[in-house]
Amino acid sequence: MTATIPTAFSAATEGGIPVTFSGCAGFYHPGGGDVAVLMCSAWGYEELCVRASWRQMADELATAGFPTLRFDYPGVCDSLGASTEPWRLDDWIDAAKAAAALLLDVSQARRIIVLGQGLGAGVAILVAQQLSRVEGLVLLASFSKGRAYVRELSVSATMLADAAGVSIAARADGSLTMLGFELPASFVGDLKKLNFLELESLPAPRVLLVDRVQSQQELANHFNFLGAAVEQVPYTGYEELVSNPTITEHPREVFSGIVGHMVAWRGDRTRPFNSTPRAPQPAKPLVGPSWRETPLHMANGHVFGVFCEPLAPRVESVALFLNCGANPHTGWRRMTVDHARVLAAHGIASLRIDTTGIGDCPAPIDFGERIYTQVQTADVLAAVDWLAGQGRGKVSVIGVCSGAYQAFHAAIREPRIEQAIIINLVVFARDPARSVSELIKYHSRSNTEYFSRVLDRDGLIKLLKGQAPIRKLLSVVLGRIADSAKYKLMWLIHSLVGKKLLNEPQKRLAELAARGTRISFVTSAGDLAEDELTKYFGKNCVGLRAYDNVTWSRIQNADHNLTTQESVDWLRDHLLARLDDPIKSSFRQAS
Repeated sequence: MTATIPTAFSAATEGGIPVTFSGCAGFYHPGGGDVAVLMCSAWGYEELCVRASWRQMADELATAGFPTLRFDYPGVCDSLGASTEPWRLDDWIDAAKAAAALLLDVSQARRIIVLGQGLGAGVAILVAQQLSRVEGLVLLASFSKGRAYVRELSVSATMLADAAGVSIAARADGSLTMLGFELPASFVGDLKKLNFLELESLPAPRVLLVDRVQSQQELANHFNFLGAAVEQVPYTGYEELVSNPTITEHPREVFSGIVGHMVAWRGDRTRPFNSTPRAPQPAKPLVGPSWRETPLHMANGHVFGVFCEPLAPRVESVALFLNCGANPHTGWRRMTVDHARVLAAHGIASLRIDTTGIGDCPAPIDFGERIYTQVQTADVLAAVDWLAGQGRGKVSVIGVCSGAYQAFHAAIREPRIEQAIIINLVVFARDPARSVSELIKYHSRSNTEYFSRVLDRDGLIKLLKGQAPIRKLLSVVLGRIADSAKYKLMWLIHSLVGKKLLNEPQKRLAELAARGTRISFVTSAGDLAEDELTKYFGKNCVGLRAYDNVTWSRIQNADHNLTTQESVDWLRDHLLARLDDPIKSSFRQAS
């Protein structure tokens, strides 16, 4: 069954109109002027963090009259290809040139500004050199020498892995891995050869450098030497933007300032011109070896999703992948894309979505918290409605962390959900007095992990320097101990009086059992999610045995987000077993 694609064209379209071209996925943001903007995104974890802010800046550019296109490189996010393929830098340059051609054709703009961040800043410089009619170049968190930038990425990868509690092995093949995001050795080799201080021709007459603490003064001087009008502004809020995608802070002032610079470059050229902008063609499905994917908006724009259909359908049920925290629909380390395509290769369709304010789904500026909310649950149910409209009435919801919370609560409310695969559920019920930011900072690790981190060398140094919020952590740990003691007392009373004292999660599981909804709890061994299950279902989750519809599986040597390839592969096999042959997969223990 082929998805229905909206064809409406509106200059006020928020979040952008999905487009596909040359094997790449992207979004076109219509604007009324004759200067267009091509956005070349960052890579890996940085891209994961900035994607929603990138969308917001594209909307702001369109509102200011700039037709704008943002897109995914080959082997990245929703575009075709595996990230491990031997990509070359030229593959990304060719994709950027194809994106520019589409942008200029659809918008009928006469000039173009190229904007890039991080690794995308290098792409922006290289593609600007190969385009005509370039008005300006905007470089955010850029670099001048590729070899030094690769070293910087490697150091960042090590620091991020340490913060996540993940051990990484050195890659002998020359590839680069950052929290599971991969750059193949062929690409890294090309990147190391770059030296923008040796450019002999000017890529653009105007250059805006948005720097981290004036880190690119040499690059600014070289562009000045080549004859460009160079401006430099600080990238205020950069660290907050790229620290954590769930609690990232949108640098509104910096991004609005960038738009202001572009308006000044353009001058008064916002008046109508002879060539009329055209509506982009409805996004054609991207077709892989055994699947096709269609990007689309649903629920009147409140939900964005990518529908992945097998070319040879075999299973009636469909998987619905939910956001983990504020990670976009592509998933942590692109895991959701990879899993969706593997399912399709086995004849199973899926829909991966962004709910309001996350990833590629827009939200009002003052929208507030995006996860653990009733609005997000309503968005999930709207996606179920859309699937039903496509003749897909049997739905299995899949979620990690906050996505696990939404999977559980959506299953409670929606009978058409026949199965929920709930991975590393941190809370069954969120305390409304606790902000999402506090939940992420102080309630995302188990007591054992907190103690081990405080007692290791780095933790002791932070403790002695007063850098660790020891009072807050002690408050969190003591509160958990008291909470655990309360539930242990309930279990003791239960065993003494022989009566079943149902808590709220137990009641909900009983309701789901009566309806026949299957539940698969999955936890990383030692994760905080196991503390939550133990609190409500006793030591070793013995209470779960009362429910015929419930299974519990553990993944050894895995972190909360499932960063390692082994944990991703385990979950892939678990999903296949649950969706392909749910009877035989009644219980799986990870090896």
